[in-house]
Amino acid sequence: MTTSCHKAADRPVVTYSEDMIRQHALRRLAQVFRISEASLSNEARFGCELKAAPASDFKRNEFDTIHDDIRDVADREILKQIEQGLFVVYSVGDYCDHMVRCSSREPEIVAEILGLPPAATDGVHKIHPAHPRQRLLTVLLLLATALLLIWAITTVWQGSFP
Repeated sequence: MTTSCHKAADRPVVTYSEDMIRQHALRRLAQVFRISEASLSNEARFGCELKAAPASDFKRNEFDTIHDDIRDVADREILKQIEQGLFVVYSVGDYCDHMVRCSSREPEIVAEILGLPPAATDGVHKIHPAHPRQRLLTVLLLLATALLLIWAITTVWQGSFP
């Protein structure tokens, strides 16, 4: 693990070795599929060697979790490739390669999803930004609060209560 500073961001950016990212990607897959890391090979394919529990509208399965991981670490360019069917993750090796590729573009999100150790600079731990879904939920909550406040002010101003 190395730390480098980018002037534009004005904050330390942590980069991890490719081997460390691959190791943690394998660990993540083993955790999600509830199997040992040793039983995973780069050639193992999702849906063939790696099977998921049945999914439903109310219960997520292992493939849902991996699908979210793949999309969450992707930047706009990769998301566009995914949407166009130009990029598909078929195997454990593809998943690991994707995490390595995205670690240079979205290092903090990759680190969070794979459970990579946080960086420490001068004894101060770096705070990771919120996960994309957490940011979306925060925005939606703020929007709902603003709408409720507008409704309350309008109701009081008109002098009527429900």
